[in-house]
Amino acid sequence: MTTPSEKSAERGSVAPHPKPRPFDALKLELGVVLVVAACAGLVTVAMDAPGWAELLGVTAVGFGCGGWIALRTRRLARSLEPADTAAGSDTGDDGPRGAENTR
Repeated sequence: MTTPSEKSAERGSVAPHPKPRPFDALKLELGVVLVVAACAGLVTVAMDAPGWAELLGVTAVGFGCGGWIALRTRRLARSLEPADTAAGSDTGDDGPRGAENTR
């Protein structure tokens, strides 16, 4: 007797497990950052503070969250670069690309 997973595998309806994608963790962090920013916005609305203080608080949270995502994205993108481009191989033996030999 075959199990249900074997039957579905015979029909071809079972998809293989996909490889983990490198930006999946970053998507999770983006979700967390959006929740933090939304909570900061709600706290700001509920606060009884002068307008400049509320604006300063929301601006600080926005720059902090945006900076965190930008930093993490750059770090992840650099870690995924091939080794030859990460080491600055755009300069060859005769200088940077596009440089003309004037001698």
